[in-house]
Amino acid sequence: MAREFGGEPSAEAISRLPRYAFVGQVTDRGTVSAPFAIGGIRVEDALGFEGDHEGVDALRVASAQATRRRTPGEAIDHLETLDETILAALGELTAGSKSDRRSTGEYRSGTRLGGSGS
Repeated sequence: MAREFGGEPSAEAISRLPRYAFVGQVTDRGTVSAPFAIGGIRVEDALGFEGDHEGVDALRVASAQATRRRTPGEAIDHLETLDETILAALGELTAGSKSDRRSTGEYRSGTRLGGSGS
């Protein structure tokens, strides 16, 4: 991993990272960032201690109220038509703007909606 970051931070430094500490790097518009530190926390520290069964039950109830439950068959049926639904919505968003290059369905990668690359 140290080689991927160009030697900095060193392999020794990476191997000494404490638990829930990571080194990351991002690419923004083709430019790779310098490596940076990312810190995490334990789920228990964020949501309460491991023995908080009432909190877990309350979270389960809140989740059930906020989300629609589907059978596996309903979920599969939804996924089968999801690509077409997304493409139709994108087409509606871009239909009114002829001056915008993306309104023709082109993306930066050169691919086109509903077709092969241009």
